[in-house]
Amino acid sequence: TSWSVIPQRDFDSLRSYFEENHQLRFYGDENKRTMVDCSFTAIDCLALPPVELTIGLGNETRVISIPAEKYLVGSAPTSGSNIHEFAFQPGNMFGQSTWLLGDAMLSTQYLIFDAEK
Repeated sequence: TSWSVIPQRDFDSLRSYFEENHQLRFYGDENKRTMVDCSFTAIDCLALPPVELTIGLGNETRVISIPAEKYLVGSAPTSGSNIHEFAFQPGNMFGQSTWLLGDAMLSTQYLIFDAEK
């Protein structure tokens, strides 16, 4: 999938972080504000900090960094548009704590799928 579907509470936290710390404005319906207007921020949208995810299994953890050009989807940087779609979409598809990671994350990683393990 192109989008990463994350629990509503995590989406709300992520959205609040960007609204409070980087003056981004999110638009859309009540709970699913996924359109981002970068016109109100003092910096270029693509210079926003990466979203960092800590993924773990057992005792092994890894931090995955997703740059702004991956989580702000839609307008090309050269188009002059400051409207983008946020690659993280709210939804509790698989419960309150499950994330479905899409292209924004997968395109930044070298992945090996080992069906035998």
